Amino acid sequence: MVLSYDFTYGSDMVNVMMHQDERHLGVYYTRPENTGQRRRHRIRINYSGRIFKFWYCNTTLYGIYMNESLPQGGYHNMQAIFNSNNDFTLSKNFSLTLGFWAATKSKSASYASNARYNIDLGGRLSLFKGKMDVSLSWSNMLYNHNKITVKGDGWTIKRGDENSSSRIQLSLAWNFSAGSKIKKENLPSVSRSTREIPTF
Repeated sequence: MVLSYDFTYGSDMVNVMMHQDERHLGVYYTRPENTGQRRRHRIRINYSGRIFKFWYCNTTLYGIYMNESLPQGGYHNMQAIFNSNNDFTLSKNFSLTLGFWAATKSKSASYASNARYNIDLGGRLSLFKGKMDVSLSWSNMLYNHNKITVKGDGWTIKRGDENSSSRIQLSLAWNFSAGSKIKKENLPSVSRSTREIPTF
């Protein structure tokens, strides 16, 4: 298990801010602006290893506290992010992967976001004495949609993404005779990227 802490500080930060058009009601626009100072404290706890002989787990928990000074008064935000990737070797020729990511609701200078989660599932089958690999992955098998809220002087805008984010991918690979000279080894999954930037 690994425990780490880091602190970041920035001054004269640039954020994309939304404004209401004073001449046209119902029209809003965004622009980058220098907003103020930002401080972020982050604690990271990570565990990677075999819970059982057939189960390899790589799990990370983040605790984040951030505050930023703004012309409108600034904000404070506390957030937890959980990310877990698990590999299950069920037999010599068959394995499953299960990934889970979740984040509590968050707030920044630009917008506030709802709590998020998603679950990925995958499987791998080796055939013909290891010459053929069949992989099937289902990204965002279960998930919720991203919803953001932007507040200004006397107005509030809410945006939600209702598009489907689920993806299914089937991969086939054939190991030719030249590959027999190379020792093959199944490696644990790496952590997924979870950073998302919404578009207004």
